[in-house]
Amino acid sequence: SVYSTILLSGIQVDTFKKAADDPTKINAEPFAAEAKYFVESRLLNRDVEVRVEGCDDFGNILGSVYHPNGQIALLLLKNGLAKVVDGSARLTESPLHLREAMKEAQAKRLRKWKNWQPAQISGAKEYAGKVVEVVSGDVLMVQDLTVTGQRVERRLYLASIRCPRLGGGKKEDEAYAWDAKEFARKKVAGKKVKVVVEYMREATPSATGNLPPPPSDSSGKMHFVTIMFNEEKQNLNETLVTQGLAKTLPHRVDDERAANYDLMVELEKAASDKKIGVHGPEKAAPKHKINDLMGPANASRAKAFESSLARQPRLEAVVEHVFNAGRFKLRVPSENISISFVLGGIRVPQTAKKEGALGKGPKTSDPFAEEALAYVRDMVIQQDVVFKVDVCDKGGNFIGSMWKPRAGVTAAQAAKAKNPTQGAGEGNLAAELLELGYAMTVEFSLNQNPFRDALLAAEKKAQDAKMRVWSLPETTQANGDAGPAPEKAVDRNVDESLGPVVISHIEGITRFFVQREADGKALEELQNTLNEKCADDNAFKLPSAPRKGELVAARFSVDKQWYRARVENRSTGGSSFTVFFLDYGNTETLSSQDLKQLPPPLTPVLQGGTAFCKSCKLSGVLEAPEFERDAFNHFASLVDEKRLACKVEKIEAGGTLHVVLEGEEEAATPSHGASHKSINEALVRQGLARLNKKSDSKIFARLKKEEEAARKEHLNVWRHGDVGDDDDDDDFPPFNPRAAANGAKK
Repeated sequence: SVYSTILLSGIQVDTFKKAADDPTKINAEPFAAEAKYFVESRLLNRDVEVRVEGCDDFGNILGSVYHPNGQIALLLLKNGLAKVVDGSARLTESPLHLREAMKEAQAKRLRKWKNWQPAQISGAKEYAGKVVEVVSGDVLMVQDLTVTGQRVERRLYLASIRCPRLGGGKKEDEAYAWDAKEFARKKVAGKKVKVVVEYMREATPSATGNLPPPPSDSSGKMHFVTIMFNEEKQNLNETLVTQGLAKTLPHRVDDERAANYDLMVELEKAASDKKIGVHGPEKAAPKHKINDLMGPANASRAKAFESSLARQPRLEAVVEHVFNAGRFKLRVPSENISISFVLGGIRVPQTAKKEGALGKGPKTSDPFAEEALAYVRDMVIQQDVVFKVDVCDKGGNFIGSMWKPRAGVTAAQAAKAKNPTQGAGEGNLAAELLELGYAMTVEFSLNQNPFRDALLAAEKKAQDAKMRVWSLPETTQANGDAGPAPEKAVDRNVDESLGPVVISHIEGITRFFVQREADGKALEELQNTLNEKCADDNAFKLPSAPRKGELVAARFSVDKQWYRARVENRSTGGSSFTVFFLDYGNTETLSSQDLKQLPPPLTPVLQGGTAFCKSCKLSGVLEAPEFERDAFNHFASLVDEKRLACKVEKIEAGGTLHVVLEGEEEAATPSHGASHKSINEALVRQGLARLNKKSDSKIFARLKKEEEAARKEHLNVWRHGDVGDDDDDDDFPPFNPRAAANGAKK
């Protein structure tokens, strides 16, 4: 006879443990004795069947024991005496049955699960959505289609699986990372899906100190989901695992997980047995290297491709990014290149130039610019398209025509069509924008476009119907007085120090507020006086609704204290008011019950313009487009509750200060060649801010050095490469409806 100890695979029960303070004393966990009796009464001195399934790191044999009435592990789970352990559960015949048995005990609140509560999920558990963008194999941007009146997009993470990671900076893609993203793109990009929220978690920094992943909602939580596509017949999580493009996550015992987790474990095992995808040899993984021709730095290389691309009647491509309604980043698989592509013959309304964007651009968006951008982005982002190159400009932008294949037609079929404006059900994107009133023709480039007549006909339809840009007064008047140009504001350069400061409120890196440490005592005295005078509910009541610009005392909703404030706006019905807290910089919408007149001794101080916070922006830097939230979070982490040295380099006419911020300790330490970085430089180095090329900041050279390093590593705003100037090409004049109308009239 052979005697051996068997540990039951896939479960964990309460045990007997030696006391830490007295090794001779044995402590029993809550259900240890009951679980032991449960097993003894059924198995002791009985014939059973044992299935040996593996061995743990300590040499213990793992296996399943079968009682005449069934598997003993299942019986323990059903009676609430055990819980499932993922690591060894994978060795059993059916982890799924183990999980179902535990869920049955949880639902009945048996023994270990007496006080168990299912995870609470804020918001809808399930909702219909549209996949806007596939960020990686397991991260998607999804629009919530159940929200009306506004567009809500969420960054969602696939539950209980992990795809190989795409590279960033100097890191290369993990094997099959690009394949996983491309597989998911082809399956769900631009399509309606069903989103099932499995669990939520707080976004936390990684163990290596990297920034936390972007959250899915305003509360800072990441949503882990299952995506159902193809009319809810297919599960994207399962499909990726089946194809060997993702692995299941090894959850801890008490971790929440996807409802189909055990099924995905079985699918992963099948993929591993077949040695497909990530389960196969790494040397067999396909290599993907795209030749990036984006940006002015690559203009000469792009120009070298002009003749070969222009000779081809049509090419297939994938839209990787939409800069505006008429400019795109295209990936051309047949040529293995990425290019900047501009629709020829038209000019689209320009969105406001975001702080940090290169080149020229309007400070405010042209009419219908945002609407046009949203329309085009919805139509083509990460979609297969067909395009024709006419010319490459001096900035390395390829100019030509693009077609979005209609439903049921692939890009390959569209590319082979004889007539690109009619064959295979294609639609010219420039013509569509013109017909909808989202664009106007530009004569100098229109004459070079082979589809000139079709574009003019489409524009005529929008003109006749006075659609969008043609509904504007400027477009219906050939001549008119534009009025005098506004007087240019005058800024002045200074070299001052505010001394030690703290940040009181942040809206972004180009608008935040600081308080001088030297003013701390005076501010404290003012606050004490104000709250003493406003303590009586009947004191200093407003005789009537306050007007915009009026100075008031406002009760902040968080701490219920009174602060000096200025009315910025009021609701249509006059029931609520938006106020700006003068000494802290934040705003809040309050009811009239939370507003009072300022006590008389305080009013003259305010009328003199004295406030204890100063509006600032970081000197020499601009916001990085699409990374404003990430920049905000990183900036906040660098300055939160810290004393900072604040050097003022410029004062705008409106009073905003251009400042350089440093930690007080770093500022007090001689740099000896700038061995330490200012906060301005730290944000630029992470690719979360851009160098202001027009700045005369004293740290301009240091900022430029940090931006070059971030660009080389493709960090954040540089993830698509050097995207280049949006509007610095002389071939594309500023969008001017009046000028366009005059040109068309001529």
